[in-house]
Amino acid sequence: MTDDISDSHQPVDPVSEAHRAADGTLLGIQDHIEAEETLEYIMYWEKEHGKIKDHAEALRKRADDYEKRRLLTIEEKLYFHTERLKNYAAKELEHKKEKSIDLATGKLSFRKQQPKIDIFDEIKLTKWAAANNLLDSLFEKKEMNVPRKGKIKKYIEKTGEIPEGTDFNRQEDSFTCETIK
Repeated sequence: MTDDISDSHQPVDPVSEAHRAADGTLLGIQDHIEAEETLEYIMYWEKEHGKIKDHAEALRKRADDYEKRRLLTIEEKLYFHTERLKNYAAKELEHKKEKSIDLATGKLSFRKQQPKIDIFDEIKLTKWAAANNLLDSLFEKKEMNVPRKGKIKKYIEKTGEIPEGTDFNRQEDSFTCETIK
């Protein structure tokens, strides 16, 4: 099988010695017939160009589909084994101060995640802060009051009260499984 996917009706392209001057420069088109023939060459080569691009795109799509199929299977296996290790590590570290387990082939560890503050309604938050006399402590003064997530987080942790217009989401500890390479 060859890489040539071209049509067997390929015209003889006149970019040859017959259309070149003695110094090698290309000669100009002399009449309408030659101009028409040249347009036909352009149409043919544009069609060939399109065929090659389409063929290459089809090959890329097949390769991408293959990659997705194969990686999905492997990612499912990675998830399965990682979850098994996560459960094992959680059980082993349940009543210990350590947050990691060193093994001969790698390390299992948990890392505390910081709670996440989402401000979904800044107007409600501003009104709530003003009503509770907290504008100065929860907002930064610029041209306009700008809510400070860090200050809001400290307020929530200190008082346990979640201001209107915000969400406070505790994050699950992240688990990492590092293998020795």
